[in-house]
Amino acid sequence: MPEVSVPLIDPLGPHVVVELLPDDPASDLIVAPSPQGLTSKAHILAVGPKVPDLTVGDTVLCRPMQGTEVGPHLLLPASAILATLMEP
Repeated sequence: MPEVSVPLIDPLGPHVVVELLPDDPASDLIVAPSPQGLTSKAHILAVGPKVPDLTVGDTVLCRPMQGTEVGPHLLLPASAILATLMEP
């Protein structure tokens, strides 16, 4: 697992702090426009007390446009987390 930085804030209620991951390289097999910025992979750095199904260190698929930048991290409502990604 990659090293994750410690968040500067502790989220309240139904919020999480994430660190966005770089986009996957483009495929040469599929030629389709990619909607930039709509979904991204991220690491969960901190979880608010009203988020029961996520833990620190999870890799998730999220909607970064719904968040607020806080220093180098992103504060997201839990509703902006679409899925937890499993390691292959």
